[in-house]
Amino acid sequence: MRGIQNIQIIKCSIGDANSQKLESLFQSQWSDFTFVDYNDALPSPLVGLIDGSVVGGLAYTFFKAPQSKGIALWVNAVFISREYRGQGIATKLIQQAMFDVKALKNLSLYAYTHVPKLYKGLGWSEVEAEAEEDHYVMGVDLFIGSPRMNLSS
Repeated sequence: MRGIQNIQIIKCSIGDANSQKLESLFQSQWSDFTFVDYNDALPSPLVGLIDGSVVGGLAYTFFKAPQSKGIALWVNAVFISREYRGQGIATKLIQQAMFDVKALKNLSLYAYTHVPKLYKGLGWSEVEAEAEEDHYVMGVDLFIGSPRMNLSS
């Protein structure tokens, strides 16, 4: 993995220029992705910027909890532009998401992914749940009393 150079992770507001660029980036992978009707109760999407350009991002959704009847907070999308992959940007986005979600006093966060190794390296575990072939449901517990995560480095 090449080192992250000048990466800035910021929150964006739905409708601002960065969220519009992020939505277009997500649509390059998932044509039906949209921020229309993005639930105000969700954490703000995260954008990865290099020299002011959007190179990746992360968004959330509410969806059924994998092992209960309740609703849980999920990472809905993580995507990095091809030319910036392998530099740790997805890792930085997921770490920031974990920090932000913990600050909101949510105790768990889930993701549906084809790259479980990325999440496992950040302390996530595979969750028993129905998934397509080569996809996994990953989860992490963000206990309020756990050590403070310092993600400013």
